[in-house]
Amino acid sequence: MKSITVRSSEGYEDYKIPQSWSEVTVDQYQKIVQTTDLITVFSILCDKDYKTLSNRVNPDLERILFDCVRFVSEQAFKASKAPKVLTIDGKELIVPKRIGGLSIGQSIHVRQKLEGCKVYEEVISLAVACYLQPLYDRSEFDYDKALELEQVILKLPITEIYPVGFFFFLPLTRTGSNILRDLRLILAQWYLRSMRNAETLVRWLRLKDSNRSNI
Repeated sequence: MKSITVRSSEGYEDYKIPQSWSEVTVDQYQKIVQTTDLITVFSILCDKDYKTLSNRVNPDLERILFDCVRFVSEQAFKASKAPKVLTIDGKELIVPKRIGGLSIGQSIHVRQKLEGCKVYEEVISLAVACYLQPLYDRSEFDYDKALELEQVILKLPITEIYPVGFFFFLPLTRTGSNILRDLRLILAQWYLRSMRNAETLVRWLRLKDSNRSNI
């Protein structure tokens, strides 16, 4: 992490800027992939307010920021293989070699999150948390505990978590990303049929009551 002090019209300001992806957290990365605005990237990496940074009149700061974020376009860590062991909060977890044993709950929660995202990278922290939570807590899958674990994962370097997250995403892409959409369609069709059946039943009961009153 590079620390610099910049002089502005309001005095001196300290900036801490990552020099490589290994110094960028999962939380920062997931925010970066959601934007194409360079100033937003600057503000995320420097942990500075967007408007404050945007309104600075300082050519030196602008040059320093551009120099310090050159690594953003280089993402060699994406080609890394998932590690055999991942250390989270002091616990060593053996990364599963196969994803076939994951529960329906684990997959569904990740798929639901994916439905509202533009890119799958936004969900890396949740995917890793859901898949590793049973190993982390040595218990059955618990979504609330997975959300707690996600808060720990968000603070870890993206270079450590991305390969694991991508590994876990593979079965989701292989089986298709429209499962939830198809499920919703099935439920919607079931609901419509139920409503039609209910309306038919009401009409039949009304007709029956009418016939009785005419006897």
